[in-house]
Amino acid sequence: MSKNILAVNDQELTRQDFYEFVRATQRDRTIWFSALVYICAAIIYAFGIASKATGDPTYAPGTAIVIIITVCVLLMFLIRYALPLIPARKHYNAYVENKGNRVVSVFYSDRVERRAGVQPIRTFYYKDLKRAIVSTNLLVLVFSDRSSILVRKDAFRGGTLEEILVAVKEYHEKIESIKPIHLDKAKEEK
Repeated sequence: MSKNILAVNDQELTRQDFYEFVRATQRDRTIWFSALVYICAAIIYAFGIASKATGDPTYAPGTAIVIIITVCVLLMFLIRYALPLIPARKHYNAYVENKGNRVVSVFYSDRVERRAGVQPIRTFYYKDLKRAIVSTNLLVLVFSDRSSILVRKDAFRGGTLEEILVAVKEYHEKIESIKPIHLDKAKEEK
């Protein structure tokens, strides 16, 4: 390996990896809305229980409101856990179609190069990095043009994940911290 190459990753990805990728990248979009719906539901149910316990119908939620909140809670559950399966399947199918073109990710101190064999396909510079996510099994790098690189974090040759994260942090000052995202293991195993 060349001196300036930090690591190489050529591990093939699985359908589960794409599900984890979608969950990790969409997590910020759904977490606050989900929390709001769950809090509202808890408040309405608490008023219902308090109303029943005290016998005072003043704060009793109507049946229609309870049904609406229950439906919203179920929808939020589907949005957080079932909906990511659709784009994950789409990304995985596109990946499988291109599997004949074995792609290798070569990590340098200032960039990531995607190669098909020895031929470079595309180069991504850390200065264009918008987001870095370390999930349970993946390192995901999202760039300003909305392109993403996802690699298995346990499949680096010639270097480690930690070395790559140090290079990304040193080169790209906008990343305050690269924190792990712990996804639900039960959902990942499905």
